Amino acid sequence: MSDAEPDYGIDVAILIVSWNAKQYLENCLESLFNTACDLDFSIWVVDNDSSDGSVDMVKRNYPQVNLVESGANLGFAAGNNLGLEQIQSQKPRYICLLNSDTKVRDYWLDELFAHMEEHPNVGLSSSRIENADHSLQASCMHSPSYWNVFCRTFALDRLFPDSAFWDGGLMYYWAHDTTRKVEVLFGCLWMARAEAIAEVGHLDTDFFMYAEDLDWCLRFRQANWLIHYYPQTAIIHYGGGSSINAPVRFYQEEKRSLLYYWRKHHGFLGLVFIYLMSVLHEFLRVLMFGSRCIRRTHKMTCSAKFMRSFKTFFWLLGLPKLRLNQDERP
Repeated sequence: MSDAEPDYGIDVAILIVSWNAKQYLENCLESLFNTACDLDFSIWVVDNDSSDGSVDMVKRNYPQVNLVESGANLGFAAGNNLGLEQIQSQKPRYICLLNSDTKVRDYWLDELFAHMEEHPNVGLSSSRIENADHSLQASCMHSPSYWNVFCRTFALDRLFPDSAFWDGGLMYYWAHDTTRKVEVLFGCLWMARAEAIAEVGHLDTDFFMYAEDLDWCLRFRQANWLIHYYPQTAIIHYGGGSSINAPVRFYQEEKRSLLYYWRKHHGFLGLVFIYLMSVLHEFLRVLMFGSRCIRRTHKMTCSAKFMRSFKTFFWLLGLPKLRLNQDERP
């Protein structure tokens, strides 16, 4: 970590990447402009070639937003990298990467900013994330390991939710009510120190969408930056702002990204392990949701999840030699 103090231009630049999430994006921008904040901040939106009128909405209703039109669906990582490159001209002290399907509250940004200022060794932080009904939403986890993936595959973390030993990575055993050093923060909200980003580098664009949070957080820790979960402030994350447009495709993309993550950080043996666990996981989900459909338990939801896992199970079986090139995306 550098001891030199950079010449900052603004306090925070907020970066949102959006694809065909017009209504979510509009609600997010409305909350950003209507909530109290004492900081000097800017808002950037990278539109990944939406076809739902998102660009026109931003131009018409929020001309003060810095709009970047990517011209193609670059995905989450590359879309954010495009925004990060544009933001550099403003020299922000912090960059806040925010999902389009979120809603913020008064002074949420000030509180995260103050926490980061009080802890100069923290490179990345996030707040408490809530569902629409204000219940807790999982937003941090342990890095994937052979053991916690095994526990997650066989739902041992659900059978023993209060046990750290049987944890599947999502930390069900912890109430998420205290500030804590964590290994991974989910990508719906990141407050990143610009100095840390300069050292760690941008997101890995081989992750089209999903698992880039696992990779980026690991690289922050490898560069000796701490990662904090800070629940004294909160935002709402509705979820599915973009993925709802193609649920099976996005679900398979999540699996592909996880396979790439294990290949990148655990080598070929790690890749084989996560592949086998993924196949087994989807097979077990097919059995579970199929039986629920037969019993007509939450039939509509179960039918959708059954078909998603059914298609993904056979998609995984069809991956030729575990090649994960971008031109093989679903």
